[in-house]
Order: sequence, then C-alpha cells, then structure tokens
Amino acid sequence: MQDRIKIIEQTVVGLGYDLVDIENTQQVLRIYIDTISSDKNISIDDCVKVSNQLTRIFEVESVDYDRLEVSTPGIDRPLKTYAHYLKFIGHEAVVTFKQPLGNKKKYAGVIIEPKNENTLCLEVENKKEIFVIDFTINEVDKAKLSLEAYFPKSSKAKTDRTESKPKKKNDGDI
Repeated sequence: MQDRIKIIEQTVVGLGYDLVDIENTQQVLRIYIDTISSDKNISIDDCVKVSNQLTRIFEVESVDYDRLEVSTPGIDRPLKTYAHYLKFIGHEAVVTFKQPLGNKKKYAGVIIEPKNENTLCLEVENKKEIFVIDFTINEVDKAKLSLEAYFPKSSKAKTDRTESKPKKKNDGDI
C-alpha cells in the first residue's frame, strides 16, 4: 500500500499537480488532484492526463486496482497539509480539532497568514467577538473549505440580479 501511495504521489507531483487526497475502497482507487497555484483551476484534461499516466505506471509496476478515478477535490475541498492552508489564505474554512479548544471542537472562520512557520491561524467571528485560533496541523482532525467561500450569504451579484429588471421590448425590438 505504501508503495502505491509513493508511486501516486511521485507521478502527480512530477506532472506538476498537487496531490490532495487518496481514497481507496474495495472497488475504486480515487485520486484527488489540484493545481499548485491558486490562480488556475483543474480541468478535465488535467484529470485525464494524470489518469492516463497512472494507468501506464500501474501496469509497469504491477500495481493492483479495480477502477481508477482522478478528480478535483470539489467545492468543499479538504485541507490536508500546511501548504493547502497557505494556498487558501483569505478563504473561509471549517476546521474540526481532535481535542476541544475552549468548549468545542469545530470552528468556522477565515484562514489568515500564520505567525510562524509551524503554526496555522483561523480568524473566527462569533456573536460577541472576533478571535484568532493558532494551531498546528497535528491538532486537526479534519478541515475543508467552506461553501461560504464560494457562495457568501450577502452576495453583491445576487443583489444586482434582483434589483435590475429586464427592459420592456418596444414593438420595433427583435
């Protein structure tokens, strides 16, 4: 199993992508990839490229699998590594800790610039105050980008759509 993970990681990184996660069930080996830079999105062509390369390498290395799927991590992208947090500074995330911090384990907030190399920071706003949680990657049980990062509650685009009404057509308009 470790050999397979190493092969996958070397191949994905070698092709210039970020290996986000690997899911291995009895039927499917699912690989989640992303771009290294945050200004470019993964395309279907990127997934096909990685899938084709892994298929060839698995054949040469005699890696056993039933079905291979290569996919983007999706809109609620998991945050697994320190680099993932750095890539999404300024985005909203939901972080669940292994042990409670204060009186709870799960916090939603904005990923902010860390204060030092090994610490991560999440700015959390509750009804009373705004505070920053400093934590390490080892304290995290699971984390993902929040859908709020993509669909904010009060979107200017939504307001603009509801305020602008279609023009009435004149008899001469097509």
